[in-house]
Amino acid sequence: MTTAAKEFETKDVLANGAGEIDMVVNLGWVEDGKFDRIEDEIRTLKAACKEKILKVIIETCLLTEAEHS
Repeated sequence: MTTAAKEFETKDVLANGAGEIDMVVNLGWVEDGKFDRIEDEIRTLKAACKEKILKVIIETCLLTEAEHS
C-alpha cells in the first residue's frame, strides 16, 4: 500500500471514530536501507492522526541478523 493510500485510510477511519492507528513498517524499505522513506511515512501518518495515537509496528521476527543491527 502506498503512503498516500495509508494516509487516506488513516484519515477515513479516524473520521469514522477510530481512537488510534496501527501501522506496519515497510520491510522492503528496511531491506533496501530506505530509512528516510520510513521516517517520512511515519511523519505523514502521525500528522494525519493529529492528537490520536499512532503505533508503529516493526515485524522484527522477519528481519535478518544484519537488519537487526
